[in-house]
Amino acid sequence: MVLILKRLGALLQQCSKTKASDHGATIHAVIIKMGLGSDLILSNHLISMYAKCNNFKAAHKVFDEMPKRNLVSWSAIIAGYDQSGKPLMALNIFAGMQLQPNEYVYASVLSACASILALNQGKQVLQRTRNLKKVWSCSD
Repeated sequence: MVLILKRLGALLQQCSKTKASDHGATIHAVIIKMGLGSDLILSNHLISMYAKCNNFKAAHKVFDEMPKRNLVSWSAIIAGYDQSGKPLMALNIFAGMQLQPNEYVYASVLSACASILALNQGKQVLQRTRNLKKVWSCSD
């Protein structure tokens, strides 16, 4: 079963890279038929794939239906919205985030703030990054 999960994840990554939303949706249907729809890792792959293919309705549906989310789940949906020119949606989702963000989430949120010239919000986010165990510096 582990091999099947890895193969499905790899196929979804390939769909993300090639923006093959139709193939990704077919794989999603297979995942559901196999009873793997609640698998955390596959759900994260699906969110990422749908977001990169600009199918945010499907990405958000997968996100909303997840029984449990981790940092990858939150990061995938936030980064997806930000990278697709939907910074307000990225910020709205970040505002409801139920986990402590990591540097990847903060990077997407800062990018979203910059996209809409939200200087004050960006400063607030930057202040929150001080809570990270490791803060990246330009000299590293």
